[in-house]
Amino acid sequence: MGFNDKNSPSGSRGGAAETVSFSASLIDQGRYAEAFKLLAPLRSAENSLPPEPRPSLYLNLALCLMAAEQYAGAAAELEKALEAIKHLAPAGGFRPAGAGFGAAPGSGTLLSVAPVPPEHTELWQKLRGAELAGAVRPFRADYPACFPREAREDITVALISAYERCGLTEKAKILRAALTGPEFEEYKQQRL
Repeated sequence: MGFNDKNSPSGSRGGAAETVSFSASLIDQGRYAEAFKLLAPLRSAENSLPPEPRPSLYLNLALCLMAAEQYAGAAAELEKALEAIKHLAPAGGFRPAGAGFGAAPGSGTLLSVAPVPPEHTELWQKLRGAELAGAVRPFRADYPACFPREAREDITVALISAYERCGLTEKAKILRAALTGPEFEEYKQQRL
């Protein structure tokens, strides 16, 4: 799509995936208003979007809403993100090269994400635990397709936070209890 292509829901260069990925950069910079301005038209045109950028769209929009203390709206977007991610890849799986979406930025080739080698499992668990213990970061459009399990976990952690801030503590407890594995120990310790 061209720079001023009228067919792009956002009117941006490259369409929805590029816009969602750019919104992640804006959110990382604390520019929530600008990210929201980009994401709102995509959200309005969500039914015309391909499935791949939808989980990232909903998560990034939820992060904007959380920054504006609109926690109920954020929870609704995160629930949609969890539903949308189910259509990308099998639970706990990865999307190998040639499986469609997930091109390495600027390379024209697809990412191939292999499972963590057994000798690095403990290190991966520590790194993942550190990620989960911090604030949930915005997603580029292709992140959920390449890392569906991790994306689902991040969305769940954000949803727990949104539920807690809405006063829906029972829903938050149920989701927190579903997070299992050593990578969640630090996260759970912080939340007790």
